[in-house]
Amino acid sequence: MKRTVGWIILLLLVDLSVAHAADRWTRNKGDCEDVIQGWRAAELDRLRECTMRWEMYRNVEGLNAAKKSLVHDAFDRLYSMGDQRDAVIALSALRRIGLRPRTLRDEAKIKDVSLRPVVEEPEEPAAAEPDPAAARKSYKRGVKLYKRRKNAAALAEFLNAVEADPVYAPPRYMAARAYMRLRKRQAALDSLLGLRAINSQVAKDLMERAGKDDEFRALRDKDGFKALTGVALIQILNGAGAGGKKNVIKYRDTLEEAGLPVASVANDRRTRTNNYIYAKEGFDRQAEDLRRLLKLGLVHKRTIDWDTRFDVIFIHGIAKASDWVDDEAEKSAAKAAKDKAKAEAAKKKKDKAKLDAAKKGFGDAQDGIDKAKDFDAAKEAEAAIPTDPTTVIPDP
Repeated sequence: MKRTVGWIILLLLVDLSVAHAADRWTRNKGDCEDVIQGWRAAELDRLRECTMRWEMYRNVEGLNAAKKSLVHDAFDRLYSMGDQRDAVIALSALRRIGLRPRTLRDEAKIKDVSLRPVVEEPEEPAAAEPDPAAARKSYKRGVKLYKRRKNAAALAEFLNAVEADPVYAPPRYMAARAYMRLRKRQAALDSLLGLRAINSQVAKDLMERAGKDDEFRALRDKDGFKALTGVALIQILNGAGAGGKKNVIKYRDTLEEAGLPVASVANDRRTRTNNYIYAKEGFDRQAEDLRRLLKLGLVHKRTIDWDTRFDVIFIHGIAKASDWVDDEAEKSAAKAAKDKAKAEAAKKKKDKAKLDAAKKGFGDAQDGIDKAKDFDAAKEAEAAIPTDPTTVIPDP
């Protein structure tokens, strides 16, 4: 009886100990489950902190295979990419759940030999075949997490999708957005660069969309982002005084609705009597798109030759019909007039040549007729002279 009671008490103590361990992890884990879930994008400092918390508070009894696989990846990243201390921490965490690193570091760098498992050198894993179905499942999970603003976990799912199917474009785009939320701008650019390399219409459409996406607003003044997306940093200046404020706001709204984000709206330092568009070299197409969208008609076009972060600057002025002068129109009209005059001169010359040829031909024909007439007349006259073999006409 006493032995039975003792076993009951022991089982109760074990249950309470396990429950207590679970409570300790719940109280102390913080956001470590998200960090471990998003191990691909996690900073090493955060990964180290969460691995230490795992070691201190996590009860690993009854851990299922899926959870072990996840933490295996997280701890393996800390082991392979961290310093000596990180490697020791990661080895300890892996050993506690009966796992080993996938690739061993230089053992000379790890002094604590007692934590080093003795394993054979693993073979290099063969490249996995693309798995479109798995990629789409990971992508859908990532989108759900992204909408809940679980950005690190969402990023991990997007990267899993990219790994499963490298030519599936949407995960790369969403990974770039998740990187932006995590304030990793260079990583976001790298993800967009990978998207640009995919030769599909979906990828091209997403690259165009990136230039208009507010998630990438902080990248719009970066040369790399502008080169990838073709977006221009636009400024609108009001040079028409108080009467131009309403128009400037309307212009901004029109461009925003068309997907051309306006980075700045301000007043010009002086009053303008015409509309002007300034553009940096290489941004003529974007400037022309702006002119057409705003239905500006003829404008003064200038090149931005000073240091500014803006690629296209539109200055709204008070147009005066009587004073309207447009450089581009003047150049175009002058060239057209010159070309027209040249063409007319060439035509006149050609017509004159034809006329002269016709006149000459007519004159030659007339001379021929006259000569023919003279010849016939001479023949007739000769025929009318009587022949007298006895008459000798002396030479004059």
